[in-house]
Amino acid sequence: MKTIRVISTLVLTLVAQYAAAGLWQSELDNSEIKFDTIADGAPFDGQFNQFQAELQLSDLGIEHSDISVTLELASVDTQWSDGDMLLMGGDFFNTSQWPKAQLTSTKIRHISGNTYVCDAQLDIKGIKKNIEVTFNAKDIQGGVREQKIITGFFVLNRLDFDIGIGEWINTDWIANETQISFKLSLYPASK
Repeated sequence: MKTIRVISTLVLTLVAQYAAAGLWQSELDNSEIKFDTIADGAPFDGQFNQFQAELQLSDLGIEHSDISVTLELASVDTQWSDGDMLLMGGDFFNTSQWPKAQLTSTKIRHISGNTYVCDAQLDIKGIKKNIEVTFNAKDIQGGVREQKIITGFFVLNRLDFDIGIGEWINTDWIANETQISFKLSLYPASK
């Protein structure tokens, strides 16, 4: 009897994992991408309002999956319209020439529990750099539909991507390091 229960549990686990495999996509209503840095000695933060995240989930688990995020740089929102316009300009994001930023996973490593590290390539303004993203992933049960929540952060060195050049290049004025934090609410893609 105990053997049957163990086998049943194993089969149900495998079926649930296989059923979850496939494309998962973010929904903006419950997702966010924020940034925090220091400008002129004071905190300076904001968020991006338009982006799409996708998780191509493998039936072998998250560490065998692919994650990509496409960010509309002109959706930057600092709650200061002059600052938003400055960030969209040529010395910062140059959104007229480079409207999107792209993060693409290259490898995902399981650390412990729900914690993972994603080796990824980040492409901003045509400049591609390898970064490490630490994130937590969890399944949400009991809702109207399946949901996965991925939360995490990474540090972006703005000068690596020519963000804040010209008169803004001085790191005494704007810090080089910017913390990017995110919460992605992912749902199975519509068939």
